[in-house]
Amino acid sequence: MTLHVIYFMRSINPDTLAGLQHATLSALKEGATELVILISSDGGNTDQGFAAYHFLRSLSIPVTMHCIGNIESMAVVMFLAGTKRLIVPHGKVKVHPMNWSFTAGAVDHARLAECVASLDFDAKRYADIFEERTNGARKILRVRSHLEGKAKLLGAAASVEAGIATGVEDASIPATAPYWWV
Repeated sequence: MTLHVIYFMRSINPDTLAGLQHATLSALKEGATELVILISSDGGNTDQGFAAYHFLRSLSIPVTMHCIGNIESMAVVMFLAGTKRLIVPHGKVKVHPMNWSFTAGAVDHARLAECVASLDFDAKRYADIFEERTNGARKILRVRSHLEGKAKLLGAAASVEAGIATGVEDASIPATAPYWWV
């Protein structure tokens, strides 16, 4: 097996999603039969977070996601795409309420209602993915309550109990593995 490593230590946005796609497809073109994505992210754009999840799930090779710092907000969804999901002993996972930024100034009632509906829809998508990928966890995390209420912080062991991570392990990359930066 040819292992390739991708470093993703960024917020999720259109540019970093494009970088992830480019690095991943370049690794595949160069013969990768397995990917390890070393990730530490504060989350970011909801649309790109869901796109990253589905992009990574579409790959025909095993993808190991390895949290080497923090997995927060939409990065949790991206992390859950991994076939295998590891977290370093001092890693952190944060699930918190979803939000919407208004940069256009005043917003009318119809637009505000649309934003609320979109937030509700995305919270359901997030929760559905979370519940699907953590199915069989030792400790059920009621993720929807943290998407709408108080944030939930989990250390490495708690993230394994909740089914977010599949194991706790320090990152160790073979010296000969090709690597890509996003």
